[in-house]
Amino acid sequence: GQILAVVGPAGSQEVQVTTNTFKRAGLAFVSGSATRTSLTTDQRRRGFFYRTVPNDDQQGPRVANYVLNTLRARRAVVIDAQNSYSTGLAGVVEARLLQGGATVQRESVDESTATDFSSLIARIPRNTEVVYIPWQLAPKAQLFGQQLRASGRNARLFGSDGLFDPDNFRIPGSFVSFFPIDLRDPVITAYRRGPGGGETQLFGLPSYSAMQVVARAIDRACRNGTATRREVRLNIASTVILQRHSLLGFTQRFITGRGNFPLGPGDMQRPADFGIYRIEANGSYVRVA
Repeated sequence: GQILAVVGPAGSQEVQVTTNTFKRAGLAFVSGSATRTSLTTDQRRRGFFYRTVPNDDQQGPRVANYVLNTLRARRAVVIDAQNSYSTGLAGVVEARLLQGGATVQRESVDESTATDFSSLIARIPRNTEVVYIPWQLAPKAQLFGQQLRASGRNARLFGSDGLFDPDNFRIPGSFVSFFPIDLRDPVITAYRRGPGGGETQLFGLPSYSAMQVVARAIDRACRNGTATRREVRLNIASTVILQRHSLLGFTQRFITGRGNFPLGPGDMQRPADFGIYRIEANGSYVRVA
């Protein structure tokens, strides 16, 4: 069958490297997880790329403000994972922490290949209060956290939305930021009752919303009996998912003009704020802000 639109890609780096391919093919692509701010604000994907999650410049300041104003921390280490998603968030948080008067040490590691973080941990000052790790691989963050604790360092770990994984990242006392979801939605309730419902698939929620957008746009384009990629692109731009039909808990509609920083074309007009969650002693996630 004919491909009319794409749900994805998942990561910001994948969006960057596939942009030219999708645009040449005339395909719209809607991501449920790519958060790098410049994906919309650089205007390169205008009319083609959309996302159903807030961007890094909405997430990063929330994290930095929580570190500065709630945790009252002034000594931080920021460790990026050497990919587009991670370096973008790391840069936003580092800049905000410095503006707030904190001392920040920047480090970098390839989380996909690392199995021993001892040399990295050795560079972390023992008086560090917060270590920010905007990574995407929760098992690696768990390993890093365990090795950090084993070294005698008590700095609080702070992860990004890529680490919101209660099954694999469970370091007590750590914090994670995450985009908004409506856990009371009947679709989520039905999923939890069904086969495999015990598994945590929270990145599936905004991706489900991305599929909703694409499916509605294709349905509208088909009303005249046929559908083209251009028709689907235009229909995606005008698609609205009302709050009562959204797993994210708010009405979803896209910016189609230039937008005002930090929002650009393809971002949602009124995305909800990122939440902050604390990991309890039993590994459960509790929203604290």
